Amino acid sequence: MNAGRKSAPRPIGSREFAYQLLSEFEQSGEFLSSSIDSRERELAERDRPFVRNLMQTVVRRKLTLEAVLRQFVERDVEPGLWLLLKLGASQLLFGSQKHRHADLNETVEIARSIGQPRWCGFLNGVLRSISRELTDETGTAALDGSWYPSEAAELFRKLNRPVFPDPQSEFQQYLSVAYSLPAWLIERWSRRWNREELHEIAVWFLHPQPLCLRVNKLLASRDEILATFASQKIRCFAGTIADSLVGLPSGASVLNLPGWNDGHFSVQDETAQHAALTLDPQPGETVLDLCAAPGTKTTHLAEMMQNRGTIIATDVSDDRLEKVRDNARRLKLEIIQIVPIDRDGNGIPDGPFDAILIDAPCTNTGVLGKRIEARWRITSRDIEELSTLQQRLLQQAADRVRPGGRILYSTCSIEPEENEHNVQNFLSSRPEFELRSENFFRPGDPSDGGYQALLVRKV
Repeated sequence: MNAGRKSAPRPIGSREFAYQLLSEFEQSGEFLSSSIDSRERELAERDRPFVRNLMQTVVRRKLTLEAVLRQFVERDVEPGLWLLLKLGASQLLFGSQKHRHADLNETVEIARSIGQPRWCGFLNGVLRSISRELTDETGTAALDGSWYPSEAAELFRKLNRPVFPDPQSEFQQYLSVAYSLPAWLIERWSRRWNREELHEIAVWFLHPQPLCLRVNKLLASRDEILATFASQKIRCFAGTIADSLVGLPSGASVLNLPGWNDGHFSVQDETAQHAALTLDPQPGETVLDLCAAPGTKTTHLAEMMQNRGTIIATDVSDDRLEKVRDNARRLKLEIIQIVPIDRDGNGIPDGPFDAILIDAPCTNTGVLGKRIEARWRITSRDIEELSTLQQRLLQQAADRVRPGGRILYSTCSIEPEENEHNVQNFLSSRPEFELRSENFFRPGDPSDGGYQALLVRKV
């Protein structure tokens, strides 16, 4: 045996891989999608959907998992063990019942693999106790605190004991724990929506939604893409917007779809597509995209302009601006000019511009099904601080749009302070502008939540 030869790395199962990535994610503060994307290629392609779904479920269903675990764990445990307990409970509660034995045993083995064999007995005992409390009974309504939303948003599974607050007498608390949403957000939203509406919003955020594609009509038509997909048995449908396609599973890899490398389409929700459609940029115009990265809306503007004119795409992150370049290159769009700016706005070109898009930084409360970790990171103070930044962006745009020009203010938030309140304050301070149109999108009705206002500078 050659003593100098390095031993091959120990093979890692998909569950342990998910555990490693979740550990890194919790320490890094990154987006969950970035954590997954950065190392997904280390997995066999057949394992990627399982790992992605498992990680998303652990993060998305945090409150639900912890509520169940607290019924069986009466002492403080180390962070690594607590994460393993959530990983195992997630598989038992939300995974396939036929894999329950493998879910339990392989999760326990992770403790041994990472050098924590002393966790195995405790982990095994807790997970087996949870497994014994699970029933095979399912229904379509939560009758009491022992029912919880399971695999599908409309499907409930029953435990042998009450775990959650009573949905009749403590509706807001139940919604928070069983649907895993911060209590302060539920309380905030309850001032604007009734029980039925709150439930619909919670359902929308419970599971990742099907992917929506935007056709690059400069290179392909929707009918051509549908025909190509159909020939390869890829299930997809025409959306409600002229250039949208819907129905692809949320975990589908767009990189492997026919036409992706040729720039035939981008991934973009229908609500987000309304932004460029409302601004309605024309061929030959000069347009400023003030918060451009990663470039999904920027490229939509360029496509609508038929790749004629000028788009100045600005942002504060060089790394994120590189994504704008990559998107423009793939979609074969040549009118986008990249301009990095400072966080205080220094470096924004003076204009004047025919049109300006402000896709403002926001709390993301309209897209919590997609930005899974955002629900645990945002606070009520963030709403106030972001509102101040958003108002500054509106003023900076107003100074740079020509008379007769237009500004489209857009967020993926559903908080009034980030949306209509900002626009009202802006109009009070800038009487030379008028509100031409205003659209609020409630999550799930029919796509992601958000807000868009079209402001026109009077001639």
